[in-house]
Amino acid sequence: MRTFALALALAAVALPAAADHHEAAEKAANPTQQAYLFVWDDGAKKTLDLARAIPADKYSWRPAEGVRSVAEAFQHISGGIYYLTMMLGVEPPAGHPSSMAEAGALEKSTAKDEVIASLEKALAYARQLAIDASPELLAKEVDFFGSKIDGRTMILLLNVHLHEHLGQEIAYARSIGVVPPWSQPQPPASTGY
Repeated sequence: MRTFALALALAAVALPAAADHHEAAEKAANPTQQAYLFVWDDGAKKTLDLARAIPADKYSWRPAEGVRSVAEAFQHISGGIYYLTMMLGVEPPAGHPSSMAEAGALEKSTAKDEVIASLEKALAYARQLAIDASPELLAKEVDFFGSKIDGRTMILLLNVHLHEHLGQEIAYARSIGVVPPWSQPQPPASTGY
């Protein structure tokens, strides 16, 4: 009986360690995906942080007539995620825009809380799509406005589009006096004395 108890105790310690090793091996096996997600996560976090930092009364601000407002530019990020993934032939899950028209209509919803909820949902969806992308999806040929590209390039375009419009929103924020949260001066570190 003691031997059985000892074996169980060793298994309880060894199985999590084996799982951690397996997870580390998976990450090492796909460094391209890990690099993509690192860049995606940085852009997604900054986009959401900035959306939260801009006051609701500034969401209707636009630099000039005929140019997207703060809210519309954020919603363009969300709509673009659905638009590009639909071009790739991926059917969005239930509860997400399921047509190009629905993706474009997101820009009509401009209340701050709706915009942030839309961004959170779309950014999480795109992240999971990158994680779940099969070799077949990555190799799939897609017509991108007259150019033939593969699914891998289309997924890279999701990241490019996110960062392009993050830059736009940074310029908007600075124009209305909002300092991006990651650019704010940090208090000095406590010395513990």
